[in-house]
Amino acid sequence: MKNPRLSLCTRLAAACLCAGAFVSPIQAQTYTNIVITKFDGTEPFQNLFYWWGLKTFSTAVDPTVNATTTLSSNDPGSGSLKGTSDWTGTSGAGGGAPEPQLMVWNALAGSQWNSSVTVNGYYYDLNFDFMVDTNSARTTNGDFGHIRAGVTLNGWSQVTLWDVPAYTNVGWTHVHAYIDPTIPGIDTITGFWLNWPWQTDSANLGSIQGVQNFWVDNIIFSTNLTKPLNPPTATLKPAPRAITGLNINSIGSGQYDRNAIATVNPEGWVNATGPVTYSMTLSSYPGTNNPNFQSHIMLVPNPGTETAPDWNEPNAIVLDIQNQANGNAVANFRYKTNQPGGNSMLYGPGTLGSVTSTNGALGTWSMTFVSNTNVILTAPTGATNLVTFPDDQAVQSLFADPVIAYFGEQPNTTANIGQEVVISNIKITGTTSPINDSFTGTGIDTNTWNLRASQANDVFIPQNDAAYVLTWTLPDQNFNVEVAPSITGPWSDAGLTNGVIQGSTKSVTVTRSMLPAGKAAFFRLRKPVATKLQILLPGETAAPGTLTGKTGTPTAQANGVAFNVTVNAVDANWNVINYVKDTVHFTSPDSNATLPADGALANGTGTFSVTFGTAGSQTLTVSDLSDSKINSATSASVTVQ
Repeated sequence: MKNPRLSLCTRLAAACLCAGAFVSPIQAQTYTNIVITKFDGTEPFQNLFYWWGLKTFSTAVDPTVNATTTLSSNDPGSGSLKGTSDWTGTSGAGGGAPEPQLMVWNALAGSQWNSSVTVNGYYYDLNFDFMVDTNSARTTNGDFGHIRAGVTLNGWSQVTLWDVPAYTNVGWTHVHAYIDPTIPGIDTITGFWLNWPWQTDSANLGSIQGVQNFWVDNIIFSTNLTKPLNPPTATLKPAPRAITGLNINSIGSGQYDRNAIATVNPEGWVNATGPVTYSMTLSSYPGTNNPNFQSHIMLVPNPGTETAPDWNEPNAIVLDIQNQANGNAVANFRYKTNQPGGNSMLYGPGTLGSVTSTNGALGTWSMTFVSNTNVILTAPTGATNLVTFPDDQAVQSLFADPVIAYFGEQPNTTANIGQEVVISNIKITGTTSPINDSFTGTGIDTNTWNLRASQANDVFIPQNDAAYVLTWTLPDQNFNVEVAPSITGPWSDAGLTNGVIQGSTKSVTVTRSMLPAGKAAFFRLRKPVATKLQILLPGETAAPGTLTGKTGTPTAQANGVAFNVTVNAVDANWNVINYVKDTVHFTSPDSNATLPADGALANGTGTFSVTFGTAGSQTLTVSDLSDSKINSATSASVTVQ
């Protein structure tokens, strides 16, 4: 296989900076189907979680109903997961009525936020079997509703893989959903989900009323090694001029991910001695081609460390500012009470009023509490609107300090992912801990602010040290960014950890302090490849870059006593290749030795127990059963006493 290489050169003054993408021969790996659950009672990953809406919902393994599968062995006694959902009385009107939506999530690791078990979507597709009881409640159109399914990634991003606006099938339906390998973050799938989205939406005519029973079986990720995985290609451009202020972008976000900062100290207004004002000045905002991008001020009593208190917490106030396609921007004042894990009140009876800027979103937006319940909204144009809470006693009891103020953004649509807002000033007056921050320092003031962001790298104060932006295409699994002062090297890890993903590309900012000494810096994307195995005996230490790849002398071992050896998959320079998961096999000329069973490496390395059974000088040999191109290794001689 030829090594494709891309190079380009950008010259600034006397300095030349070139970037290259380099692909080593791709190492063959073995992939097998991953069975998440067949609901036969033996799998470790059966934890399911349910959110959103409905009158009641329950799940249980049903041993009497089973779907057969060709993707894994079939257990005659296997069952399936039965779900029972009651849509009676659901509506989209809010006010405490059950909401007409359902989300069921199966965490692969069996724990709600545990991502220790993941699936790499570069090489797998999603499969599952689904059936709705034919006697279940239907919409007025005669179908079982709008049903879709997909996967979650790290950070709770949701990827829809199967979408049926009006499901009518009777009997088992096998779903094989192709997973696009270019989806950002698809290499870390953490969960499977089923969703009946808002059945009262205009797109879902005919809401469901009554009980539905459905079954799910055989959640399996099947191998798909035919996906096009081209090597990444790179571009290098001068860094754009930094905009002074708090930069909050959504490059790595999902459409509803919130990125924000929150006050360290309480900043409540209830029973204040005078007016309390919360304001932020926007100096950069998406244009009319990206309408409905949202910036916001949230006031939340005693929240945790979550990034979405407007959803999670029972009580919240939100001033959300959204730009419009016609060039205006509108700030809506919303609140909710006693509604944890929901937002229908915010967007229903809790919307109390709005104010419009006819000159767009740029400028200072504020809300001033002149009393516990009266609030003046002010737009950058000077336009104002007075809104009033309906219940003073409720405000005093539910919004008493500690109230934390959030300032941030969320994209709201997939088209807005990657857009950015810059806040040049945040001011809070009239509280016991007033704030006036223009974000001119080297970082966020941690005495004033806590970071509350779905993607921490998306919230920052830019520095003038930025020199270039290096961008490359995805997927880039197992590729490393390396830098050198010359095209001939020496190459080293570039240490670029501030990467952000936008669509099918990833970018990192290269600061001047990261550049090597001299007038030139060369960058390349390189996927290292394991060419051989390495055995380290007790007394030996890995030494990448040296002639033998290790230092030290083997420690003598006692005959018949077990000891541990380390096996590494390494490249030609003895660097461990941390993505190798191959199975290795041991042999020894000592016929009395107790050798390890064949075992898999993890992250390119493994520890194995060995017992020699014959005194004298002995050796071990280890070979790779998964990839014949990786050379076997024989250990140094060790004295057995």
